[in-house]
Amino acid sequence: MASRYDTFKEEAQYLAGGFAAQLAKLEKTLDTLKSIKNYPPTVTKGSGYAIVEVENLDDGLRTKYFLLPAGGGNTYKVDEEEIMTLSINAPLARPFIGSIAGDEVEVKIQETMRRLRVVSVT
Repeated sequence: MASRYDTFKEEAQYLAGGFAAQLAKLEKTLDTLKSIKNYPPTVTKGSGYAIVEVENLDDGLRTKYFLLPAGGGNTYKVDEEEIMTLSINAPLARPFIGSIAGDEVEVKIQETMRRLRVVSVT
């Protein structure tokens, strides 16, 4: 580098590339969500676009997960209920793919195996 300005320029280009990649990912997620809104899918089992409610068999706590083909990792409050979004490629989401109400699945959460019962899939 000839000067500190060259270093700054290179760092700025690196950051711009990272922001561009993040923007592309968010645009893909937004397109997916718009598609769901305009053409709601019929869901009968755990799959992309399904909301899966599960009950922890050890402590009885219930959680709802919204399985998405893209995005995930956020929690939203909808009508006083918390719903966590999961990418269908996330390790936590994999056991729910193909599940129906009444199924029992095991998931690894924070290095602990948990037994969950699928309460509903909508």
